[in-house]
Amino acid sequence: MLIRSLTLRVKDSATEAEIAAFGEAIADLPGQVGVPRTRQGPDLGDRSTNADDAVVTEFRSTEDFDACLAHPAYRALPMGRIESVHGVEFLVDEE
Repeated sequence: MLIRSLTLRVKDSATEAEIAAFGEAIADLPGQVGVPRTRQGPDLGDRSTNADDAVVTEFRSTEDFDACLAHPAYRALPMGRIESVHGVEFLVDEE
């Protein structure tokens, strides 16, 4: 299994509606691109150096991950109000 973890910082000019639209688009991805599970949520706000949001997605294989990145639904994510994205992908053994 491949796990992808992203942290995102939202532009100061982003509206609540734009942030919500991004969250909804992320929530819709599993059904559109066939990934087993995506979890997301806003930062708790306890540390000013943290990112604003995080997304963690599970993929069955590296091929599924590559297919997701090429999928039109992924490419259509509303990224205009995202200032920065930092990510890491790693493999885990399923037991």
